[in-house]
Amino acid sequence: DDSNPGTAERPFATFARAKEAVRELKANATKDIKVAFKAGNYGALDNLTFTSEDSGTEDVTITYCAYGDGDVIFSNGIIVPEEDFEPIAESDKYLFKEGNYDSIKKVNLNGKLDEMTYNNVLFSETGVCYEARYPNKNADGTDNSFDNCTTTHDPFASIELLAMLPNIVGSFRTTERMKVTGFLRTGWLVDTFLVKSYDPETHILTFDFENYPIINEYPLTEAGQGGYPLMYEGRTDDTVFFSNLSDQLDHDGEYWFDPDTKYLYVYKPSGDYQIGTGGTFISIDEANYLRFIGISFSGSISTAIDIQNTNNPEFDQCTIQNISGEAAIKTSYVLGLNITNSEIVNCTRYCLLLDKAIHSKDIYPLKQSGTVIENNLFKSFGSGDPWANGIEITRDIGGRISNNVFEDGAHGAVRYNDCIDLIIEYNIFDRMMMTTADFGAVYTWNSVTYRSNIIRYNMFCNIMGSPGYGIYLDDNTSGQEVYGNLFYNAGDHAVTLNGGRDNIIHDNIVINTDDHNGDFLMYNPGAYRFIIDGNPEDFGPGEAFYDRIVNYKPSEDSEWYETWYARWPQIYNYTFDPADVGDVNCIFTTVNYIKNNTIIGSDITDDEIYYLLADAENNLESSLDINLYFEDPTHGDYRIRDDADFFKIPIEQIGRY
Repeated sequence: DDSNPGTAERPFATFARAKEAVRELKANATKDIKVAFKAGNYGALDNLTFTSEDSGTEDVTITYCAYGDGDVIFSNGIIVPEEDFEPIAESDKYLFKEGNYDSIKKVNLNGKLDEMTYNNVLFSETGVCYEARYPNKNADGTDNSFDNCTTTHDPFASIELLAMLPNIVGSFRTTERMKVTGFLRTGWLVDTFLVKSYDPETHILTFDFENYPIINEYPLTEAGQGGYPLMYEGRTDDTVFFSNLSDQLDHDGEYWFDPDTKYLYVYKPSGDYQIGTGGTFISIDEANYLRFIGISFSGSISTAIDIQNTNNPEFDQCTIQNISGEAAIKTSYVLGLNITNSEIVNCTRYCLLLDKAIHSKDIYPLKQSGTVIENNLFKSFGSGDPWANGIEITRDIGGRISNNVFEDGAHGAVRYNDCIDLIIEYNIFDRMMMTTADFGAVYTWNSVTYRSNIIRYNMFCNIMGSPGYGIYLDDNTSGQEVYGNLFYNAGDHAVTLNGGRDNIIHDNIVINTDDHNGDFLMYNPGAYRFIIDGNPEDFGPGEAFYDRIVNYKPSEDSEWYETWYARWPQIYNYTFDPADVGDVNCIFTTVNYIKNNTIIGSDITDDEIYYLLADAENNLESSLDINLYFEDPTHGDYRIRDDADFFKIPIEQIGRY
C-alpha cells in the first residue's frame, strides 16, 4: 500500500511511490540508499522518469534491487496463457491448409489488440515468433528464400515476379495484407514491404508504403541521394520470401493474426505468449549514480530503458526481453555506463543503442567514457530491422565490451563508429547474419571511424550470410588492431578490409570446414582504385576518404595538437601526391599488416589486390583435414580436445603474441 511507510513489514505498492520516498531520504543521506523489491510480477510500468531530483552522488548511490528469492518482473503488453488457446472452428478451416487443422489453435484478443503492426510482435517462452510465411525457415533458423525471381517494374512502387513465383503466389489463398521480405533494393539491405495489390496477369506486385512505411534509415530515393530505389540497376539476383499468409501457417514458431475477427492463430502453441503493446519502462535524464540490480523488464514496443545526459548508471543481473521497439537500452551522452551479468534477449531491433557517450568538445582531450559492457548474454536480435545489431556504439573513448555471448543475430553483433581505444575482447559471437549479408559479426563503417580500437581474444563461429564476415573493417577504416582471435567457420572471410590502411591483423587462428573460405580478404573499391588500374584521374571520394583516414585531426595551432600527434604522428605526416604512391607516408599507399596468423583448411587470398593492400608475412597455412576438435561445441564448449589433429599443426613456427 502506497500509504505504508515502506518497510519490510509494511511495504509500498508501486515503484513510483518508492522513487518519491528516495527523494525525501536523499536530502540528508550520508550513505547509500537501497529500494528492495520482493519477488513478483508488478505488471505494467509506464515511462517512470528519473530526473536530477532522483539523482544519487558518488558518495550516495541509489540502488533499486531484487530482494530475496524469485524474480522481480515489470511486464508491459498482453500475456496470452497457453490454456487460453482453443481449437479452430469449422468456419475457420477455409483459412488454412487441410492437414494442419489439428495443429492450429486460436485465442480471442478482441478488446485487447486491434491490429499487429511491425512493432506488435508475438514472443513465446523460447523466443521471437514470426508471421506465417512461404517458404518456411531452414532448420538452423536462417531464411529459405528464392533467387533470381524478381525485377523492377516501377523503382518507387512495384516489382515484377519472375520464374516460378507467379505460380507460387497464385496458389496462395489470398494476397491481401501479404508482405514481401528480401534484398529488394540492395544486396545487403533486407526490407519488408506490405503488398497493396497484385496483378496475376502482369505479375506486378505494388507496395503500400503509406500504411506500412520503410522502417530502416534508407529512404526510397534515387541511388546516390541517401537511399535506394527498388531493385536498383535492375537487379534480378535478390532473395525474397512471402509472409502474413494464413494458408502458410504450417511450421513451429509461426502465427497469423486476423484483424477482422481479432483472433490470433498459432501453430502448435506451447507455453505462454506475450505481445508487446506498452511503451518505455524507465526514462533517465540527468539522474546520476542510479543502480538497478536483479530486475526484469518484459514486453515493449518502444525503447525499454531510455537514458540521456547522465553519469554512472548501472544495470547488473537484470533481464530485458521481448522488446520490439528501437532498443532494450538506448543512451545518449552517458558516461560511466555499466551493463553487467545481464540477459538481453528477444529484441527485434537493437539490444544496446549507445550513442555519443563523449561530447564533441571532449574528443580531442581523449576524455574516457567509462563504458563497460561485460559478462552479458545477447540472444535473438535484429529480426525486425535490417540494420540493427546486438550493440551499436558511437563516439566512445576507452569503452570495453568483454566476456559477453552474442547468439542468433539477424545482422551483426557489434557495430562501432567514431570510437577511440574501444576494446572488444573475450566475447563469443555465434550464429550471426542469419537473415542478411555483406556484413560482419563485428563491423565498423562509414563516416569517421577513429583509430586505436582493438578486437582481441574473441571466438567467432558459425557466421552466416552470403557474403558474411567475422570482422569487417569497411569504408576505409584505418588504424585498427585485430589479434588473438579464434575464427571457426566464420563466414566467407574471417577478416575483411575495404580500403583502409594502418590496420594490423596478427596472431589469429582461422579454422575452416565445408564451404567457408575463412582467410583474410582485402578489397578496395573507390578511392584506391587508381592504384590497381593506374588512373589517378579516376580517384573518387577524396574528401570522404581523407576524413576517414585522418579522422578530423586537430590543427597544429590547436591546444590538443600535441595530444593527437603523440598518439598518431602519421596523420600529420601524410603526403597527398599520387606520384608518391609506394612511399609509406603517401596517404594513397595502403599499408596493412597481415602477419603471424594460422589458417587451417584454406589458403590466404592470393591476388593482385591482396598484395597492394597488405604486407603479408610469416603466416602459416595448413590444408590439414582436421577432425572435430572441440569438446562439445553444441553446448558452447570450445575447448580443444587433447586428441585433436589441431595439435599436429606446427603453430610454433610462427610464434604467438
